[in-house]
Amino acid sequence: MWQCHLSAQDYRYYPVDGYSLLKRLPLHPPTGPRCPVQTVGQWLENIGLPQYENHLLANGFDNVQFMGSNVMEDQDLLEIGILNSGHRQRILQAIQLLPKMKQIGHDGYNPSSVAEWLDSIELGDYTKSFLINGYTSMDLVKKIWEIELINVLKISLIGHRKRVLASLGDRLHEDPPQKPPRSITLRTGDWGEPSITLRPPNEATASTPVQYWQHHPEKLIFQSCDYKAFYLGSMLVKELRGTESTQDACAKMRVS
Repeated sequence: MWQCHLSAQDYRYYPVDGYSLLKRLPLHPPTGPRCPVQTVGQWLENIGLPQYENHLLANGFDNVQFMGSNVMEDQDLLEIGILNSGHRQRILQAIQLLPKMKQIGHDGYNPSSVAEWLDSIELGDYTKSFLINGYTSMDLVKKIWEIELINVLKISLIGHRKRVLASLGDRLHEDPPQKPPRSITLRTGDWGEPSITLRPPNEATASTPVQYWQHHPEKLIFQSCDYKAFYLGSMLVKELRGTESTQDACAKMRVS
């Protein structure tokens, strides 16, 4: 078993978006076994790109144990401001050597609670947010969408969101809600011209005020109708009676 003994001179804290990140400084020549876990800064120094430490830390890629190839992608690096394609490729090649994140349900990894799961991926600070927003069981968590991580759970750091999604792996979730079917159908006429079948006014619902069509449906959709509008004035309506009061007001303005 490895043990790490750090003195106050061996580390510094960096506050990033409400979190305290621990960065180890280079140790003095060790007299015993060293801790094999690297910080993000040390890992970047090893691949010759230390200038990107703040880019990664400030966006949630703050732990090399959770930056494997199933977490970080080229688009992520571009999004956080690493614009040099050669540098991105070097980082992507280096993460191939990092361990992939364990996925729930694989290799005996089955956390029994939301708190246990978040602690296992070192995101325990989000436990309260998950619970108060209704994600109280792992069955619910497994159905989560990334848009929920952003808009409901307010996980703004892309690295943390990618860590959550990588841990969930292939999840069971419902398909996105589909738009309701339209009340019109499109078909092709005998001469290849598009034609439309619309529900006639007499089959409209009771709440539909339309009694007849002013224009042919094809003209309304594929062409245009020209109208001229004239300002009639304004009228104070003291008692609202649906469309009847509006019609009465318009009639009075026409007379005047």
